[in-house]
Amino acid sequence: MSNTTLSSIALDVVGQYRQAGQHILRDYRGGGERLLRGLNGQGAKLFGPLEARNQVIDLAIRGLDAATGTAGRAIDVCAKYLS
Repeated sequence: MSNTTLSSIALDVVGQYRQAGQHILRDYRGGGERLLRGLNGQGAKLFGPLEARNQVIDLAIRGLDAATGTAGRAIDVCAKYLS
């Protein structure tokens, strides 16, 4: 029989929440990037010239990466602090 303590269970839960948070951020980033890149698809002429559209999309993707990167680091810091 294993000697499971409340502390070890709590640490396991923190680790699982960290992993879930990282999965959510990865999927959010991927979905946002697909959406932004999709602006170059059908009906893209509605959004202006190709060069300007690509610059806006690249800027938005960099912003998305920065925001999700910061959130990911915050999740890691919190999980490290709690474990």
